Formats: sequence, C-alpha cells, structure tokens
Amino acid sequence: MNRWEETKALIEELLKERCPELEREEENDRVLFFCRGELYGSMAKLGEDRFAATVYSEKMSDPLHREFIRRAKEFLKGDVLEADTKLSSGVEQNFYYTYLHVKL
Repeated sequence: MNRWEETKALIEELLKERCPELEREEENDRVLFFCRGELYGSMAKLGEDRFAATVYSEKMSDPLHREFIRRAKEFLKGDVLEADTKLSSGVEQNFYYTYLHVKL
C-alpha cells in the first residue's frame, strides 16, 4: 500500500471512531470525508511529490488534532514534511483544522 492509501485508511479509522456512518467521496486527486453532511476530513495531492491530509473540528481542544498528528507521525515516520493546527474563519462559523503535508 502506498502513502496515499495508508493515510486515507488512517483518516478513515480516526474519523469512524467519532462518526460510524462516515461517508467518503473520491474524485481524481481528492478525497472528502463527511459525517451527516458535514466535512470531517480531506486529502488532496499537491503536485507530484506530496499531498495534504486534513481533519476538521469546531474546538481547538478537540483530542482529534493531537491524535491525528501523533498517529500520522508514528505511522508515516519521516514522510511527514509539515504538520500544524490552525483556525479558519468560515462564513457561518469558525473551525480548526489540522493538516499534514506527506511525501508521496
């Protein structure tokens, strides 16, 4: 299994713990994870040598952020090029996202 597929499985495993009815949509170089119509995670290729993997939450204190980074770094070892958690101001609400850039 390649890094893309391994990371997709990791995100799906993490998010299914919080949403057993998680849905996944795949199109070209993008994967979206939804729970009851809300975006919970995503993946997108960023050129030929890396991709981004992201999980979303309404709270900075949500353990999902730390757990995602911890498990990804443990699982993907030295292939995580960048990892961070940031606030995004949406039109209707603010949310936090934790992203990874992973070497393909």
